[in-house]
Amino acid sequence: MALTLLCTVFYLFCLVAFYILGFLLYRKNKIHLNKPNWTVFAVLFLQVSLFVLFWEGAFEKAPGPLIDIVWWSVVGIGFIARIRDFKNNFISAIPCILLSLFLAGFMLLLLYITSM
Repeated sequence: MALTLLCTVFYLFCLVAFYILGFLLYRKNKIHLNKPNWTVFAVLFLQVSLFVLFWEGAFEKAPGPLIDIVWWSVVGIGFIARIRDFKNNFISAIPCILLSLFLAGFMLLLLYITSM
């Protein structure tokens, strides 16, 4: 229970920090928000589909190392692509970054549970 609460508090802290940072950047520089890239939609689709496929049990028969590689590559692509584009459009970058952090925390929690 305490680990779940700690992860939730960390996730909420990141959410608030990213929104405050984005708001301050917007107010300070009066950034013109560009239209979201196609990569935003591609990364969001990959992350959400990965999460849905996990809960549907599609990864049960797949080899473990393959799933780990796919999982961490989608998390890394989502995080790096949105950090790089954060200044251009922070509104579309924040959900991708937070979803990447959530997926990474979720996988680390699963690794922690299975190693017990």
